[in-house]
Amino acid sequence: MKPSRFNLRSALADGAVLHFNFSTLALLALDPATARKADRILGDPGRESAARGQRRLSRLLEKHGFLVPDSCDELAPLDAGFRAHQAEAAGLSLTVLPTLACNFDCTYCYEGRTHRGGMTRAVQDALPPFAAARLPEGGHLSVTWYGGEPLLARPAIERLSRAFIALCEERHARYEARIITNGYLLDGAAARWLKDLGVTGAQVTLDGPPEVHDLRRPLAAGAGTFSRIVENLRSASDVFEITLRSNIDDGNRACIGDLLDLLIQQDLGHKVVFYAGQTTSLSSACADGADDCLEPEAFSLLTLEASLDLTGRNLLDAVRPRAAHGPCGAVRGNSFVVSPDGGLSTCWEEVGNPERYVGHLIEPQSELMERNRRSWAAYDPFELECRDCRVLPICMSRCPRWVRETGTLPCPGWKHHPDEHLLNEYRLRQLDQERQVAIGLAELRDALREAAATGIPRRR
Repeated sequence: MKPSRFNLRSALADGAVLHFNFSTLALLALDPATARKADRILGDPGRESAARGQRRLSRLLEKHGFLVPDSCDELAPLDAGFRAHQAEAAGLSLTVLPTLACNFDCTYCYEGRTHRGGMTRAVQDALPPFAAARLPEGGHLSVTWYGGEPLLARPAIERLSRAFIALCEERHARYEARIITNGYLLDGAAARWLKDLGVTGAQVTLDGPPEVHDLRRPLAAGAGTFSRIVENLRSASDVFEITLRSNIDDGNRACIGDLLDLLIQQDLGHKVVFYAGQTTSLSSACADGADDCLEPEAFSLLTLEASLDLTGRNLLDAVRPRAAHGPCGAVRGNSFVVSPDGGLSTCWEEVGNPERYVGHLIEPQSELMERNRRSWAAYDPFELECRDCRVLPICMSRCPRWVRETGTLPCPGWKHHPDEHLLNEYRLRQLDQERQVAIGLAELRDALREAAATGIPRRR
């Protein structure tokens, strides 16, 4: 046996030790005496020991992936998973922009303020056949409505949704849809309309309390938007799941706690799932705010701050480590971003840019499109220094566009501050266990009350 290349060890102040494996996501918390035994085993796995406790600990380390056979190539399953992710054809993923028009004038919008057109009828007619050619019998169609502000193009959303749903019924395929919206038009009626069209959730953005958010995300005419969005969240969150994103940089990083307090005051704290998003300046359209953008290492600490802010208010932190088969849909052959003019991209941040299209719904495939397509298809995290990183199983190089544009790696927080993130994950898992115990006790209490109310005799 040998130690896994994906192990992380972190010692606590009292001598206890946390062990985490990025491949299995197993976390062991060992008391000081057991930790010393584990160190000996991991330091010399071939050493024989007759001690029963030592053998039991060795089996535990093997079971959870901290020890692997000498012959094990731990990169092989990750490489195979990535190739399968690239080639996976049963699931078709479409991010559809029915319009680039927007009722907001956000300070950091990477789409710029020039291309504001809506999807033509010709493009709408061409999209369902395009999907039909790529969706197999019994497959899975995933649609994300995006923009611009997609709710400015409701007729196109309805027409295309009906066509997608009919296609999935014909192919006996599973259909799911979500929407990314600024939330200004997402009232209860709009949420119910979307749910009728198969939309099961929405992502909405609030960048802080009103005085901060309204400066960063005003209406195109200049008025604030915070109050209207919060009002809509109250009604829409009763219809489907709402993910609430805050785009964080130096200009608003100190405001996360204030925003969470406002959400709790509005009875939204447990109705939305909050997470912090990183603003970047890879696009020339948002270069004006480049000085405020946080580098990955600084953003790593911010995610820890956000986690403490959330759990300190008894709210859930949804950003947890998980297995990643690939960096994103940009490297998948059956994943497309559809611009209103019919252009097909692989990356969300290249919408409306013909120089980056990999195809087109109504125009013939050009040499440039084919070159762009091959470039994305050739992306390989195993040709980067990522292949030697223990964080690889939960990262897979994260953002190919970042790598291509900057020549650097947008490493996750676990790479920059591993001990701090591991300690926080340990804390979160303890909180998860406490919640499960509380739920179990509440169910037991209710059962006992019901038994007492119905006169069922108690056991002695």
